[in-house]
Amino acid sequence: MFMVVATSGFSLSRCSVKTADGSWSMAKFLPNIIALACLAWVFPKKVRAACLPDAIPESQRRHLSEKDGTPYPVGVWIGEWASGYITASIIRIIIEERMGYHANYSGSPAVADALYALAGCSQPKNESDRGCGPSPTLHHLAVEYWADTYRTEYLQLQLERPTLAPVEIDFMGYIGQVGHFIRRETQEQAFNQDGVALEFYRGWNASWHQPSKYFDSLASIDRNQVDLCSNSLLMMTSRMEDYLRVTGDEAGVERLPNGNLVAMCADGHFWLAPKCRAANSTCVPYLTGGSGWRMDEVMVKATSFSMPLALGSAKVYEVLLRQTNSVFFWWTPDVTFVDMMPVAVAFPDFDFNAWQAGDKRTSPASNRLSKLVSQDLSDLAPDIAAGLALPVELVENMRLSIQDVNDMLQQVQAGDSYEAVACRWLQQNPGSWESWAPDKSRCFAGFGLYSAGSMDFVLDRSNPVLLECKPCRSGSYSSRLDDASGTTHVCLPCQPGTSQPSGAAEFCEPCPLGEFQNNSGTESCVRCPIGEYQNQKGSSSCVRCPARSSTLGLGSQSYSDCGCLPGYIDVGPSSLSCAECSEGLECPALSKLSDLLAGSTALGEDFLPQITPGCYSTRQKPLEVFRCKDTDRCPGGPPGTCTDTLGSVACTTCPDGHFWTGTHSQRCSAWMRGGWVLGILLAFMLLSLAYYAMAKMSSRTNKATPAYATTSAFSITASMVQTLGVVSMMTVKVPAQLQGIVGLREIVVLNLENLALGCLIGNESLVHYFLSASFFPSAVCWLALCHFVSKTLPWKYRWTTHKTRNMVGKVLQTGFETMSAISLVPLTCYRHPNGTYSVLQYPGVFCGSGEHAAGHPAMLAVGVLLLLVGVVGFISVCIYIVNAAPRWAARNEQHRLDSAQFLVDQFRLESSWYQVPMLLRGPLLSLTIVLTTDHPPSQVISLTMTLAAFVTLVSWARPWKLPLLNLADGLLSLSMLMLVAASALHLGVLDVSMRDFVDTVSVVMWASLGMTMILLLLATASGLCYRALGGQREVCCFNLQTLPLSQPLATELRAIALELAQMDQETMCNSIACLAVYDVRLLMKCMSLLATEVVPDAESRVSQRKTGAAHLGEITELSEKEIAEPSKAEGSSQDQSLANLESDDEMTQKYL
Repeated sequence: MFMVVATSGFSLSRCSVKTADGSWSMAKFLPNIIALACLAWVFPKKVRAACLPDAIPESQRRHLSEKDGTPYPVGVWIGEWASGYITASIIRIIIEERMGYHANYSGSPAVADALYALAGCSQPKNESDRGCGPSPTLHHLAVEYWADTYRTEYLQLQLERPTLAPVEIDFMGYIGQVGHFIRRETQEQAFNQDGVALEFYRGWNASWHQPSKYFDSLASIDRNQVDLCSNSLLMMTSRMEDYLRVTGDEAGVERLPNGNLVAMCADGHFWLAPKCRAANSTCVPYLTGGSGWRMDEVMVKATSFSMPLALGSAKVYEVLLRQTNSVFFWWTPDVTFVDMMPVAVAFPDFDFNAWQAGDKRTSPASNRLSKLVSQDLSDLAPDIAAGLALPVELVENMRLSIQDVNDMLQQVQAGDSYEAVACRWLQQNPGSWESWAPDKSRCFAGFGLYSAGSMDFVLDRSNPVLLECKPCRSGSYSSRLDDASGTTHVCLPCQPGTSQPSGAAEFCEPCPLGEFQNNSGTESCVRCPIGEYQNQKGSSSCVRCPARSSTLGLGSQSYSDCGCLPGYIDVGPSSLSCAECSEGLECPALSKLSDLLAGSTALGEDFLPQITPGCYSTRQKPLEVFRCKDTDRCPGGPPGTCTDTLGSVACTTCPDGHFWTGTHSQRCSAWMRGGWVLGILLAFMLLSLAYYAMAKMSSRTNKATPAYATTSAFSITASMVQTLGVVSMMTVKVPAQLQGIVGLREIVVLNLENLALGCLIGNESLVHYFLSASFFPSAVCWLALCHFVSKTLPWKYRWTTHKTRNMVGKVLQTGFETMSAISLVPLTCYRHPNGTYSVLQYPGVFCGSGEHAAGHPAMLAVGVLLLLVGVVGFISVCIYIVNAAPRWAARNEQHRLDSAQFLVDQFRLESSWYQVPMLLRGPLLSLTIVLTTDHPPSQVISLTMTLAAFVTLVSWARPWKLPLLNLADGLLSLSMLMLVAASALHLGVLDVSMRDFVDTVSVVMWASLGMTMILLLLATASGLCYRALGGQREVCCFNLQTLPLSQPLATELRAIALELAQMDQETMCNSIACLAVYDVRLLMKCMSLLATEVVPDAESRVSQRKTGAAHLGEITELSEKEIAEPSKAEGSSQDQSLANLESDDEMTQKYL
């Protein structure tokens, strides 16, 4: 019989049904009386006698127990085919006689019924209604389950009944094979006679061989025993469509009028393959059964591999196949033809994708035969060891070979019953099956004694109840134990220093190098943490690295893996000795002094210590780091590395005949030396020419002229450029885009090394500083010399004393911030990472005393002298002039005022004092750099406060005579303030996105400052050009507004004076008393301006008072329309006005 195809069969179920009153009834079992008779034949009573010599008596056998106490036997589901009966009989005998359980039997020839039976369905063989519900499971075990064929049904049941679906537990030991067979004698005949291998599909190729001579002819077969093609699957259109698509054999199929595609059977019984279709006498019969099992598959193979086959389906499968020597369809294991010892014809290996697409040229899939158990088996026996683990393990461990099964099938075919055959195999092969259900306490290596009662491993068999064997857990090992019961094994925990990651281990592994374990019973060792190592196996701890050192990662295996921490460097010649790295020395992990000096390391670039760019150290003392003036001079890397030919400490000195361009060293040329000589001469000549230019513009007036606007704009720009130079001396980092602007500080302190000055005077820093410090004294001396030399010139070219003094003052005033910055250079010292100090502008000159500080005392003496005489002296002179100028004006000491014109005439009269704080701005900013050289945050705060004070001061005083100049001065000061404040953003560590933002802000600030200067110079230059071209009107851009004409303004002013003259004292006092404080202040400023700039001097006022009465009438008539209440007594008003004028003159004199 073919059990893969579900067929109807008898039902093997329990013979009694429990009723509501607890009695057992036979009412429902009458329809199954025939099945009971068959069961009595299969398992006759006499076979139920004990099979095994030490069988447990039936009276001592146990039942399974439901939660409510209802007893159940172990239900074994039988596959009703020969091998199914045999394997079920074997498992039944062991369960009953060796394990002591009652067993019950049910079965079906349909494999799928076993799934539903073990899922607890009450009618597993009823395909329309399986009766699946909450009832207890009566069937618990099934063997020889064709798992691959019924995979879909199994998965579907898992989805529908996940808590009750049976569990597939293991392999039977052999596979179920479905294929195409020939008799062994026929196979041997073909091979022995002609060497033809009929067991291989290539031996069937009719182009090479004649297979038909080894088989019965097609004509010898009785057609009455062969079913019609029309009754087989050859009539299935879908399969014939696949055949035609794969082979293209249109002659082998035909299209019916209704459109169906069917196989072409010439005689109505056999389909002929193309290789024998023309001569059917060469065809080899191929017989199958049922509805033409696998005929469509054989059609594809016969056509594809040139096999001369004639396909037919036997009406009585076994009878015709035994009568005919043919190729036939069969499966194993099966008893039907086992006596013929059939040989399978081998085809190419199974191709799943091809079969899915209808291409069946490869071998059919083999079927894995496995076993099933119900899910509730352990719940039905909670009092049995490990929840009925014994029957489950028995089924799981059950293994049979295909040879064993075939031998037993032959015995059945010889007439023995299934029970007798199974019993005989058990008796003859105890070594094969006793291991299926061994002594639960006899544990093999890798396993240990386990108590199901305490749910833990035990160390002996003193309490054998509920003992079983389980694989030792991870972290333990199996140790042999010999006792009175024999040899077994127990699980012991791994000792410290060992571990075992795997279960069922026979020993623990010692911890490898670089690992440790200080606990027992662990699954793995632990890698030594960072900073520790272990150079021995089986250790329970690790060894710590020396102080300030660590390992690169986890699991270090030797002392050599230890290295200095980041920020430290190994300076020991033999043993590890870590010294802290100073600023400017980049020390990654595992840094070594030898690697620093060599400039390379075997560990790779990531572990190479090196001097950072902008720093320097000597090879003699590589750890004493100096900070260079800029990164272009010191590229970093190994100690002693400078750019180009630079030398000395911190790469400061160019060799003779070279100069520093700012990025590299360049050789001097003759034109450079000549250029400097010519430039110095030209500078002094320009000073002389500047005297005559200032003398020409020396006319004193309170009204701002275009020449005044131009010179004042130049003064503001020069002052702001010098302020920028001082600010650029801050030790705060600036964006790379603005590195060129930092050169301003070199110009401010007249350090012209980058302009090849060294080509003229050499490269000694002290000489350079002396030259810059002597610039302003040299300029003063030059002007004095020109003054005395001019006495020999014609009168109009001679220099006057007061104008020479004014010129000297103008030179010192213009370059005062530069002069103050130069004087403070020797005091501006910054700290190197090695603890020494250098002059900020001359890093090669060390502050204080020591090896490299030889020139600093002399430099300091020159700087202090310039500070006291030049800076403090000039400030003192300016303060004196500001205080004495009003007295000089009152005494009409014009020569003194002319000498101080550079200071007095630059601002409005009431703001003439502003020159003093304006001069103090430079020294204050430079002093801030001096005091906070090594602390950039303090620099930013101090400079911000100083600049904020000057922004406030210029906004309040508005000292310049032109609104444009006041606005420009305020904007420039504000831009400078914002620039310094923005530099605070560079103090911290910034990520890439924030650094880009900060750089952008700084660039914008610098750009706004530069644009303001450029616009100021353009505005003043355009005004000067306008006047030079003859323009007479006021320049609106200077005043930031359009001024009224003087004539109507004078008329309005005279009218107001007349009204004031007519007011009595009390009324005027009341009106003034009601004014706000700012209005009173404005009134006082107006009175001061009128008294000093509008009203004539004393002699003129006396003359005017005498003629005042004569003109008063005219003034009254001109202003009559503008006066709210005209005078009623003109004569008396004139007298009163004259008296008021005299009184006002006295009050004005007191106010002044």
